[in-house]
Amino acid sequence: MILIRFANTQDKGLVFDQRPWYVNGLNFVPIPWISFFEPYNPQITGVDQWIRIPRLPRELWETKYIVELLKCVSSVVHINWNTLLLLKGKFARVSINIDVTKPLPRSITVSS
Repeated sequence: MILIRFANTQDKGLVFDQRPWYVNGLNFVPIPWISFFEPYNPQITGVDQWIRIPRLPRELWETKYIVELLKCVSSVVHINWNTLLLLKGKFARVSINIDVTKPLPRSITVSS
């Protein structure tokens, strides 16, 4: 457990809005303080993770389509700005909150 204090609410918002972060190659997901948190017996059910969606048609690179596409997997936390602005075209990059108590689908098929 690490306690982080922020100088202002803008810094706090930036850290939480851009999560998860990578530190020395490891996934670092800050979460808000939980009252009576038990560090030796945490009940973690969800983890934020950046994913890449390869070969997604450019017509679907909008928030409403990406959220709809991923709702069978998880809830969307953040969509990368390069994806929203169509700046890079190899894959869409999205941060989702994965429920670690349920299995993930191996693939998702998009059909027209």
